[in-house]
Amino acid sequence: MIAKSALPIVVALLCAGGVSAAPQAPIWQDDAQTPDGLHGVSRPAADFTVTLQRPPANGAEFSFLLTDATQTGPQAAVFLNGMLQGLIQLWGTAPAPLPYKWRKTYRLYLPPGAFKAGDNTLSVRLVPPMWSDPTPEVMGRFWFKWENLRIDALDAAPREPVHGKLFWLGTTFKKNTGFEVDDRSLALIDAAFPWIGASYCGNTMRADFWHDVSRVQIKRREYLEKLRDYNATVLADYISGHFHVDNTGELDAAGKAALDKFFADYGDLIQFYELGNEPSMFGGAYADYLATARHVYANRPAHLLLAATGWAYGGGKGEPVNWEADPARRRTIESWCDMINGHSYGSSYNDARGGSFFETFKTYGQPGDGWPKPFIVSETGANDWHSEENGPRYPSRAPHTSAFDRILRAHVAVVDRAIQHALIFDDFGLFETPANPDDMKGSLRVRTPHDGEPSRLSVFRRIALAYATHGAPLETEILNPAELKNRLLLVRAVDTLAIAPQAGSLAKSDKILVALVNFEDQPQRISVRVKMPVAGHYSALRIDNGMDYAAAHKDMGLLAANPSLVFTDTLAPGEAVEYILSTQAPRAAPAAWNIVEPLPRHVHEDLPAPPLAAPSGLRAFGLGKRIVLDYVETQGAVMYQLERSQNGGAFTPIGNWSGALSAIDSNVTPGSRYAYHVRARDEAQTGPFSEPVSLALEKGIPPAGWQDAGIGSNGDAGASLSTADGSLIEVTGAGHDIWADKDGLRFLYKTVPGDATLVARVLHYDQTHSHAKAGLMIRASLDEGAPMALVAQMQQGSVFNWRQLPGGPCGQTGAPRNAWLKLERRGNRVTGYASPDGTLWIKAGTAELPEGQPLLFGLAVCSHTAKTTTALFDNISLAP
Repeated sequence: MIAKSALPIVVALLCAGGVSAAPQAPIWQDDAQTPDGLHGVSRPAADFTVTLQRPPANGAEFSFLLTDATQTGPQAAVFLNGMLQGLIQLWGTAPAPLPYKWRKTYRLYLPPGAFKAGDNTLSVRLVPPMWSDPTPEVMGRFWFKWENLRIDALDAAPREPVHGKLFWLGTTFKKNTGFEVDDRSLALIDAAFPWIGASYCGNTMRADFWHDVSRVQIKRREYLEKLRDYNATVLADYISGHFHVDNTGELDAAGKAALDKFFADYGDLIQFYELGNEPSMFGGAYADYLATARHVYANRPAHLLLAATGWAYGGGKGEPVNWEADPARRRTIESWCDMINGHSYGSSYNDARGGSFFETFKTYGQPGDGWPKPFIVSETGANDWHSEENGPRYPSRAPHTSAFDRILRAHVAVVDRAIQHALIFDDFGLFETPANPDDMKGSLRVRTPHDGEPSRLSVFRRIALAYATHGAPLETEILNPAELKNRLLLVRAVDTLAIAPQAGSLAKSDKILVALVNFEDQPQRISVRVKMPVAGHYSALRIDNGMDYAAAHKDMGLLAANPSLVFTDTLAPGEAVEYILSTQAPRAAPAAWNIVEPLPRHVHEDLPAPPLAAPSGLRAFGLGKRIVLDYVETQGAVMYQLERSQNGGAFTPIGNWSGALSAIDSNVTPGSRYAYHVRARDEAQTGPFSEPVSLALEKGIPPAGWQDAGIGSNGDAGASLSTADGSLIEVTGAGHDIWADKDGLRFLYKTVPGDATLVARVLHYDQTHSHAKAGLMIRASLDEGAPMALVAQMQQGSVFNWRQLPGGPCGQTGAPRNAWLKLERRGNRVTGYASPDGTLWIKAGTAELPEGQPLLFGLAVCSHTAKTTTALFDNISLAP
């Protein structure tokens, strides 16, 4: 899309901690003095000085290869001579315990007017999420590593101002939770499409044209024609999983006829066909999906791309049950597809099991530079429940809005097209159900946000206008540069005439779109001059973040361009404003802009499954009567087998093949040395064994310097053991809970007179119940209702529980589930933290406990049942 050539530059590097100069070179890349990435605390910015004889006539492109990053979603703000050029959204796998790293080349368009002759400063800065202050606690969560940094001059004017990577954002135009497509649906598109900030520039909308709802979809073709008129592309879903194979294994005649008729009726108005929808949630056989994929692949319209099933990665249905959770089966289905697919809600995209990002790693393996095919996510979003307070716990002044913002930003970073589900749909929607569906513009309102927070629609608009506004970039000039220097305010002005006609529908647009996007959490004033394609009068519609149609839309009348227009606005925190402009006379596009660009089609290959690797990350630890083992999930594996050797003997299996990623060996004898290795298998092959790990099993002794106590109901069950050097401690206990007005647990503790910090890693605990807990506690006494604070692992994450008054109620907050835990006492304040590595600490909560008296610091275990649970801790430290 963008032609480029080498731009001779001279670069000097300035980063946190010092100044150094790189040697002169025609292209600067991977210089020895270039930082390997940015870290929100230790190195939050890097500056590069680019010396030019003259600005590049067609602008330039800044690019780098991302090699590693945190799952938290770092944002790299790129400034050229103090003006924001783009906010690149990044994502990574750290600290997930899986053998994958997201690698992707990110590119950013730098317009010619942003350069000057002489020295230019390109600054890259890590910035926190909106509504989160840049404290060390927040910034410490963000880092990324990069390679191949470079700047290239463009040989020709670009057709697209790339902003990190190409991305398209859409929705499903539902007017309620049903599936009707009627005149009201058409009116809804007119009322909402420009409002959401995604119209006129090829963004992809999903059409739920399921085979069993056709009776209520009386305006299907008119609906698709309406989307065409807004220059949209369409992903259509006919729920192919309800078609079946015949006795030859091919799709039966009824299924073939239904699909062929669907394409004959609507194929010219859709660009993407979705193979099906969550078969393990709603039912559908693997054989049926595979046969359908083969038929669609061979018989679809020539322009249409086949997208894989919208995977849910499980759900308890399907034939065989949960078959879509198997990467090998997904890989076979997707070998017939042009596009990857997957579904995610809330933070599920980040889940190591069942998350769309990680499951795609399991399907395709470690990427070299992005996915092997285009990736469309046909359902994503958030409902009113999703919040940073019940997710990763980012400190945020707008936790619900921030959660939705993070979800969409992650998809900007990783996928090519994302579809929010849905425009109006219970508490998932962007809008409320219209009070008067016969007057869409008069009654359509934005869904009411939480407690004064910005709405989800405001987030959607900001992402759409910043990343999914497509077309040829127009020349712009900031007229108040002193006010906007180093401010996160983006101007994106494009001519949609440059977009090639859409495949099939031949949809075309000639709108001018001017987007002003404020990424700051403070108001920002901007005045910008935009050079229009031709001089003359333009009709203009201004759309902002108003809560109803009348408040959000303003007809600007006719604006006279000679050939430029000036737009002056004050944008609220996080606000995005769009001007949609039309010329009074038709414009002729250059011939090259009227050529339909064929979409890339995948050629099917029956590829064998990649060889299974040996499982990685095998650990063995234990005391007394058992050894606990765990290991990292292996790509493509269905089951695992452990073997052990005792005192140098032969390896023999322990237990049967299992899909679990951990095991307990209870047939052990203290004083013996044990070695273990593990291998994986899928449906067709068995992989090699891992490198063995070994340990000398100790009988265990009472932990020196610690006191062991049972507290409350059933708390006396269990005991505690330690290795001779104290590096590993095992605590076994029961107890009804650590909650409400009284606790039941096992507690291994020391009495500390003043301020102190307790740290430990939870290696393992038996999950006897979803509310079983293993963690660190500070309490005022051994009384079951004593004031206390606890940071612990539970099934759903890391939790922070506290009781401030004797016999009083408990409070609870939390953080992502992490093995490392920390409790700090400072005066009367106790703070709990969780960490993936013992270095980057995530605050889980704070509480107040009695000041000026000794408190009990220790390790706490609660089974929540009559049975005991055993927890193993290491890296234990208690320091004043």
